[in-house]
Amino acid sequence: MTKTSTNDEITNELIAYINFSYAKENVGQERAILSNAFNANKFAPGIYNKLMTSATSQKIFMDNFQRFGSSKALDFYNKIAKDESFSETSKLRDIAIKNAQNGNFGVQGKYAFSTFTKKIDLLKVIEDKLASELIISNQRIQNNALTSLWTMIIIAVGSIFATLLLGYLVAKDTTTRIFEIQKYLITLSKTKNISNKPNKNQLSKDEVGDIFRSVAEFLMAIREIFTNLNHQSKQNVQISKDLLLGSNEVLTHTKEGFDISKQANSIGSRVEACLLDNIS
Repeated sequence: MTKTSTNDEITNELIAYINFSYAKENVGQERAILSNAFNANKFAPGIYNKLMTSATSQKIFMDNFQRFGSSKALDFYNKIAKDESFSETSKLRDIAIKNAQNGNFGVQGKYAFSTFTKKIDLLKVIEDKLASELIISNQRIQNNALTSLWTMIIIAVGSIFATLLLGYLVAKDTTTRIFEIQKYLITLSKTKNISNKPNKNQLSKDEVGDIFRSVAEFLMAIREIFTNLNHQSKQNVQISKDLLLGSNEVLTHTKEGFDISKQANSIGSRVEACLLDNIS
């Protein structure tokens, strides 16, 4: 279980709880060993070694509990450990170790059993408290994980919805402006009015706007060509008018010249006639 937990807090609390439970179990073994030894007033063969193994195990497990336990758990343990049963069981162990070779402990087995039982009952209270705190911490972490999960789900769903909405709006805008291009070209085809310019909203800075801008620039170039041709045509008409007016003036002057020539011929004829008359 400790291998699958990734939360430092819950992992440390779990390690502390397991080590405390093992320490409590070894206290129970020590109770059985010392109660029997005190009743027999000596250690049976191999039992003393079991006592030392139990005592060493208790120390290792309690050291781990002190190392990994929370400050709240350690404060609760230190408060309970002030009971005289804790110090009394330590004294009973010292007596057993001191007199291990000769026996004659001078302690009633019933007393040792009841003293150790009181300590074990208090250890059970601490163990239940640790278990309760572990359950609460685990539930809190599960709730936080569930909250984080729902938050991520909401964010993911919101992101997907926003993406779909944005895609819909972009597609709708693009389709609308393509229809506007189509409408503009159809109107241009029917009216032949190339002076009609697209509005500024249709000339946005994107692919569709580039298409509309290219069409507008093409039509503008054609419009400039027709404008120049119209201006040139007007100039040609004016030149023709000027030439016609000049021709009319030349024709008038020519007629006047013919009239003058006729008058000169007539005068010359009369002069010639007079000269002939005078000669004859």
